[in-house]
Amino acid sequence: MKPTETSRDTLTKILQRVAVTKQTRIAEHLEWSEAKASRVVAGEAGVTLEEFSHLLPLLGLALVETGESGVATISADELQALRTLARKALS
Repeated sequence: MKPTETSRDTLTKILQRVAVTKQTRIAEHLEWSEAKASRVVAGEAGVTLEEFSHLLPLLGLALVETGESGVATISADELQALRTLARKALS
């Protein structure tokens, strides 16, 4: 998969998760006003990299370094499953 396709797929996944997450939950999680959360979700305001990194777990996503290709998004459940399998394989 080309990097641009991976980026597009990642962005699509993030936007889908944001769309189904209540703005009040986003605001509470990031300690924002509901007005700011509304502006961010509507694309009228941006977020810092730090805010973005705190938003991902709320959406059930995690960034994982994948070596040559950069990063990939996987669900928190998938990450936990991979960690469990790795621990079992190493023990």
